[in-house]
Amino acid sequence: MRCNTEEKHTLVARYQDGKAVAKICADTGVPRSTFYTWVKPYTVTLTDSGHAFSQQIFIKMKQKLQKLEHKIEILQKVNRTVLAPLQEKLQKFAKLYDL
Repeated sequence: MRCNTEEKHTLVARYQDGKAVAKICADTGVPRSTFYTWVKPYTVTLTDSGHAFSQQIFIKMKQKLQKLEHKIEILQKVNRTVLAPLQEKLQKFAKLYDL
């Protein structure tokens, strides 16, 4: 059975409301292993500060953070070389923009 994103979300919501996985899979014909792969990305975690996020959002935020940290590192190196030749500065900026 092929399910679109909305159908997957609906099935995961049924699971989160307390329905048994075996019952959901029997009703829909979705293998249990497939269903469990759907549960993980649609599961929302609530932080102590009250923010809700899914695993997908967390992964995207982590990737963005790593990219920003990389840019900051390169900018710090460029700032240290204010008196460096123009060619050296351009090489550092090329790394920043992955050229």
